[in-house]
Amino acid sequence: MYSDIPRPEAANGPDMGARRRPPLAMGAALYLWAVVSLIAFSLFSPALGAFLQGLFPGMDAQALSLLATAVYYLPFVLLPAALAVRRAGSAEAARLNGMRPLAMLGMVGLALCGLLLAQYVTVLWMMLLEALHIPYASTGLDLPTTTQGATLMVLSVAVLPGVCEEFLFRGAMLGAFERLGTKKAIVLTAVLFTLWHGSLSGVPAELFTGLMLGYVAFAFDSVYAAITYHTVHNAAIVLMNVYSAGAEVTAEEEALLAQGTFAYMGGWQGVFWMLFYVALLAWAMRGFLRVTEHSRRMHGIRAVPPGGEKLRAGALCMLCVGALIMAGIYALDIAALLAGGAA
Repeated sequence: MYSDIPRPEAANGPDMGARRRPPLAMGAALYLWAVVSLIAFSLFSPALGAFLQGLFPGMDAQALSLLATAVYYLPFVLLPAALAVRRAGSAEAARLNGMRPLAMLGMVGLALCGLLLAQYVTVLWMMLLEALHIPYASTGLDLPTTTQGATLMVLSVAVLPGVCEEFLFRGAMLGAFERLGTKKAIVLTAVLFTLWHGSLSGVPAELFTGLMLGYVAFAFDSVYAAITYHTVHNAAIVLMNVYSAGAEVTAEEEALLAQGTFAYMGGWQGVFWMLFYVALLAWAMRGFLRVTEHSRRMHGIRAVPPGGEKLRAGALCMLCVGALIMAGIYALDIAALLAGGAA
C-alpha cells in the first residue's frame, strides 16, 4: 500500500529483485499474442459489429462499440495477462497494491498535465511529418451527441483500455521484463506499447505516455497508478473532443487547416508558443515527479538493477516478430496513403 507511513524495510528497501516474476519468455509471448489478437480483431470487427447488431437490434452505435470493445479487451488482453500472473504466482510483481486517495488525486493532476504536453508534442510532430511530406492517417473519433453516448464512449475508450492495457503492459509485462532491470523494462514496455497502437501521428505522445505509465507504476509500486493515469488521459481526450465538436468552425479556420497544420497553428509564432507551453508543462510535471521520487525513496521502493538476466533467443524472437508485424502495418499504412495521394 502506498501511504505516508514509511515501510519497515525502508532502510534497506524491499528486495524487488527477489519477487516471483513471470519469465521473460512469457512477457514476450504476451506481447506477440496482443499483436496477433489486435490484428485479428481489426480484420473481423466489421463481421463482429454486424453480428452484435443482429443480436441486439435496438442497441445504438455507442453501446455496440462498447460491447465490441469488451469482447476484445476482456478475453484477449486482460485474461491472458491475469493467467500469466496467476501461473507465475507473481501478483506482487504485477504491483497489485492499493493507493491512498491523495496519491490518486495527484495522479489525476499529473495525467491532465501529461495529456496537454502530449497534445502539443503531437501537433509539433504532425508539422514535422507534413514538412517531410510523410503522410499519416487521421485518428478522429466518431463523436456522440448525447450525454449517454459520451458516457459509453468514455467506458469504451478510457476505462476498458485503461484497466486492461495497463494490467497487460505495466502489470504482467513490466513485471516480467524487470528481470532485465527496471529502467530497461520501463523503456521496453513503452516502445512496445507505442508500436502496438499503430498510429504514426501519435508516436511521440504514445511513447511519452508509455514512459510515464511505466514510471508511475514503479514509483507508486502499484499498477493502479498507471490505470488511473491512462483512464484519466483517455477520458479527457474524449471529453475535449466532444466539447470542441460543438464549436463552430469559421471559413478562415477551414482555409488555414487546408494549408496544413503549420499554417493552422499560426506559423512560427504558433510553434514558439507551443514550445513555451511544452517547457512550462514539463517544468510542472518535473516538480511533481521530484516529490514522487522523494516519497518513493522514503517508502523503500527501489529499482531492480540491470544485468540480472538477458533475453534468450526464443523471447527475443517473439518480441522481434511482434515489433516487425506492427512496423509492417505502419509501412503499409504509409504506402496506402502515398498511393491514394498519387491517385
